[in-house]
Amino acid sequence: MKICYLLQGRDEPEIALQYAVALSKEDYVVLSLNDDKWRNEAYFTLVKNPNILLSTSTPFAQEGDLSSARCWLYQMKDALEKYDFDICVNLTEKTLPTVSREAWVKMLTDQQITNAIRFDRDSETDPAFAATIKRYYMSTNSNKFAVSEKFRKNARRTADLIYALGFRRKLTDVVYEGEPWFVFDKNTASNFSANLVYLTEHFLLGWYPERVIFQTMWKKFLGHKQIENTNFVETDTQGEAKYFKKYDVLPSRKDVAEILKQYQPLYVPPYEFIADEIVEEDKRSVVNRMIDRFKGKQ
Repeated sequence: MKICYLLQGRDEPEIALQYAVALSKEDYVVLSLNDDKWRNEAYFTLVKNPNILLSTSTPFAQEGDLSSARCWLYQMKDALEKYDFDICVNLTEKTLPTVSREAWVKMLTDQQITNAIRFDRDSETDPAFAATIKRYYMSTNSNKFAVSEKFRKNARRTADLIYALGFRRKLTDVVYEGEPWFVFDKNTASNFSANLVYLTEHFLLGWYPERVIFQTMWKKFLGHKQIENTNFVETDTQGEAKYFKKYDVLPSRKDVAEILKQYQPLYVPPYEFIADEIVEEDKRSVVNRMIDRFKGKQ
C-alpha cells in the first residue's frame, strides 16, 4: 500500500520538515509550511527527495480558518498531479504516530480501509449546530484565533451581532460535522479536488470549516459510497484505538525524533535536530547548516 500524506506545517516548520522526511521513506508527502523563510530553505533540502512535494498552492493554513481546509484540498490536487497512491491521509506537525508504519499499514490492509472520517452531528437534526453554521465569523485568519480563547469568544460575539442584524448564511445542503482527520482513496481525492469551489461558496467566514467540509462534501458528492465512520487520530482519551496522537504542546525535539524513529526505523534524525546545545556563534538555521554540510562547507 502506498500512502500520500497531506502534511501541514503550521507552527513548527522544523519538526514538520523532519516529519515529512520520516514519512517519505516508504510513502509520499505533500508538505505545506506557513513560514516563508523555512519554505524557501526547505526547497533546497528537499529538492533531491522525489517522495516529498513542497506545496506552494496555499502558503498558509491555520486551525479554525478556511485556509486549513483549503490547504488540504489543494494538497489533494497536488498529490494527484504528482504521485500514484492508494490512499491519502491528512496530518499536521502536531499529529504524531503512536505505532509503527508496519502496524498502521497492516490495520489499513486487514480492515480494508479506503475511506474513513468521523460524523458527529448535522444541521438537520441539531438546531444549535445549524445556528452556528449560519453565522459569519470574522478574523479567523488571525494568529490569535488559534491560540486565544478570549479572541475566539470575541469572534463569537461579533458573529451573534451580525446574525441579529439579519446577515445569515443560507444552507442549501445539510451540513455534517466531525473530527477533521480523514483517510480517502484516490477517487475521493479526485472528486473533492474537482469541487474545490464548494468550500468557498458555502463556508467562507465559517467556524472551523475543516470540521465540516469533508463530511459535507462526502454526503453531497459521494453519499452513495461506503465510508468508515471513524478517525485514527487521538484527540481525547475515549473511543477506539488510535494510530496518531494530536498534541497541544509538542514534546522535545529528541522525543519527536524518537517517535519518528519508532514509526519509521529507516529515519535517521540529523544531529542538528536533536542536539542538546547549538553553538551560540553559529547563527545559521538548522536547514542552512544541513545545506552547507551537504555542499561540503564547514
